[in-house]
Amino acid sequence: MGSTFDEILEIRKNFKQSENSKKELEDLEKSIKDFQEMVDDGLVQPRGYTLKTIDDECFTCSINISY
Repeated sequence: MGSTFDEILEIRKNFKQSENSKKELEDLEKSIKDFQEMVDDGLVQPRGYTLKTIDDECFTCSINISY
């Protein structure tokens, strides 16, 4: 009986986490959309960083570090 109860609690916990993840994703998408609107209106200017740029910079820095 305890095992079934534990499984139900785990399912409930996972469901709540997935609800939170959906909410966080929606918030992120909204902030990206809001930022793009500010760029389009000329209120802000993007810095031009991408994950590739960051990876390239970090890789270059790690090569230059001598141990």
